Amino acid sequence: MKKIKKIGIFGFGNMGQAIFKLLKNRRDFDFFVYSHKPKKLKEIHYLETLEGLLKKCDLIFICIKPQDFKSLFLHHKGISAQSKNKIVVSIMAGIKSNRIKQFFKNCRAIRTMPNLNLVIGEGVLGWHAKKKYFSPVELKEIEFIFSRFGKNFFVSNEDDLNSITAIAGSGPAYAALFTDSLIKAGIKTGLSENKTKKMVFKVLSGTIKYLQSNKIDPEKFIEKVTSKGGVTEAALNELNSKEFKKSWERAIKAAVKRAKELSG
Repeated sequence: MKKIKKIGIFGFGNMGQAIFKLLKNRRDFDFFVYSHKPKKLKEIHYLETLEGLLKKCDLIFICIKPQDFKSLFLHHKGISAQSKNKIVVSIMAGIKSNRIKQFFKNCRAIRTMPNLNLVIGEGVLGWHAKKKYFSPVELKEIEFIFSRFGKNFFVSNEDDLNSITAIAGSGPAYAALFTDSLIKAGIKTGLSENKTKKMVFKVLSGTIKYLQSNKIDPEKFIEKVTSKGGVTEAALNELNSKEFKKSWERAIKAAVKRAKELSG
């Protein structure tokens, strides 16, 4: 199998543009885009049809919305000749590999679940593919590409992407909810919004670095911070830590269930 050199992007919204920006410094990649009303950039070749994109490229990212793909599926019988043996990477939530292969006939499909943090190169991306259909050179290129987006996790069982969706895909919203709650609570104590935000962002980033560098279990870390009868204990008692954890278990189960429903 030849080395991946020509990368196509179908759909050039926020995620499509982010993928291009994260990969554009790789000099041996040429980029091609097919999209409705695309943002024009000089480093990209723009094509008139999806068939043209498939014909031209070695690897194609499918960056359209799942509902747009379903509509396309209903009104188009699929693509055969141009998609043969092409590497098709889908970032569409809820669209299984077999549906991708139904449309892009005879392609080699890779299904991924990235999160929004991919936009700044700090994403988490779960991916599934049948590795036996890819050469060692291709797999090396694919893993390099995914490494540019952040941390990537390969899963041999496609259904595991539902759990990745619930934790990593939705995770930024959970983190932002906690961050927003802490900031607003701080402001209500009388601190300025600017000062509170700076403190909260530093506390969060510092805590993550501490947990990573010391390889300490989060529960043990909580014990380190919490003194008997102290300030932290008062806050944790108010939150009811045990019930708080159970709430998150229920929340993640609900997210996994919904991910399964969307995947059909």
